[in-house]
Amino acid sequence: MADYDLNKMEAAARAATPGPWVRDGHHMSRILKCVRERGDPEAKHICGDFIDVADAGENWMVDAPFIVEVNPAAILSLISDHRAALAEVERLRGLLSEAGKVLEPFAEEAETKGICKDNSHNWGTVAACTTGELRAARDLSTRIEKEIGNG
Repeated sequence: MADYDLNKMEAAARAATPGPWVRDGHHMSRILKCVRERGDPEAKHICGDFIDVADAGENWMVDAPFIVEVNPAAILSLISDHRAALAEVERLRGLLSEAGKVLEPFAEEAETKGICKDNSHNWGTVAACTTGELRAARDLSTRIEKEIGNG
């Protein structure tokens, strides 16, 4: 697992100055938040009013664009998407587990009855499946479930 705490990140993003953020056109290292748009009758400046959010410092050419893009709304969206993806993984794990449970009795029945071992096509109650196919399907389900569990 990555070295981060989603709850702390979410709390920090919710407490931060909301975006969108922009770079100062004059002092390129400064990150600003527009509080009054250009043309707003309450704005004190022709270009609008801004508050300082951050200063990117000496490495501003690469840090400032990054800081602008990694604003609270972006972080909250990523956290939401991440949590949704984790929920989907859990849902798929459940489906794989169910599939394995469904396949197991059929594979055992096919093996016990010797279905298709001698190519007699004595399908019994397992319609058009060979023992190998059923075993392979069950084994694949088990391998996928283990792989996802280790991811």
